[in-house]
Amino acid sequence: MIRKALSFDLSNWPLIAFAGPDRAKSLHNLTTQDIKGLPSGAVAEGFVTSPQGKAIGFFTFFVRENEILLRCAPGGESLAIEHFGKYTIFDDASFEVVTNAYEQRIWLGSEVVEAFWTKTLTSESGTSIGVRDMDLPGVGSVLLARFDEFQVPGILIIAPKGSMNQAEAELANIAGIVPEPGSPELFEQLRVLAAWPRFGIDIQADNLPQEIDRDASAISFRKGCYLGQETVARLDALGHVNRILRCFVLDSDHVPVNPASLANRSLVNEAGQQVGEIRSAAAGENAQQAAGMALVRVKAMDGVVRVADLPEATLTLMTPAEFRDRFSPVALSLTTSANV
Repeated sequence: MIRKALSFDLSNWPLIAFAGPDRAKSLHNLTTQDIKGLPSGAVAEGFVTSPQGKAIGFFTFFVRENEILLRCAPGGESLAIEHFGKYTIFDDASFEVVTNAYEQRIWLGSEVVEAFWTKTLTSESGTSIGVRDMDLPGVGSVLLARFDEFQVPGILIIAPKGSMNQAEAELANIAGIVPEPGSPELFEQLRVLAAWPRFGIDIQADNLPQEIDRDASAISFRKGCYLGQETVARLDALGHVNRILRCFVLDSDHVPVNPASLANRSLVNEAGQQVGEIRSAAAGENAQQAAGMALVRVKAMDGVVRVADLPEATLTLMTPAEFRDRFSPVALSLTTSANV
């Protein structure tokens, strides 16, 4: 029996390595995540914030024994790199963009990859860990990390430049998996259906972190002071933002919907006033449906909201949690491992 998993090449996703005794302190002082509270082997996400509390980066943090590795979507690193250079000069820490030194792949494959988690991402005591370095014959050290943002089990592989094919072959042999290439279009559809925001598209430099509605996973309200913390804390005390990232389902009765045509389309209320805009869209459950993420004014959500110039289409807004629950079966069907 050969078990299969989808493999996506994401080698162009930026990687930034923080090293030095003060690496955790530096990142702790510049992000919404409690970096100093993360143990080695942890994976977490967080925002880099400006002095005004605006989101200027959205990263995943991988805590390794001697460094903290940051990863983001292409284009999401430029503002943060300038920020790091400005605000870490007095710390005993250094950072380096190491994207070109590595290749990156993600495997997705329901229970097949979950079994691989058990084999590779379990500590000696039997507890689950988020990231580890694994030595492979002829390859050297390869970073393995859980990737569960798409609601189906996945694993991120980061290998030295030029060694990914061999690393993938070694890991496939260990896992009993045949990785098959997945398309960029499928990856984007899975990203959107998982309500996983991307900086530069769903998150922009004028957004406040709470507007993205990932407080539970990306913002610590107990960590103390960091650059931009005053704005974040004040919003938390007030209890609400004026606009928020919401997921949507757009149903067009018997008329095919082209998700690509929806990007940046305005959302309007019954009076025709703009109350938001679509930021990401992908195919939904059928050809007459699109799904995605939009930034919407909170007060407008009490009434009818529709897509401008599409009066015949029904727009349903929902929280990311509701959206993920609805489309989890779709994501699972798109990534189901085949047995041959």
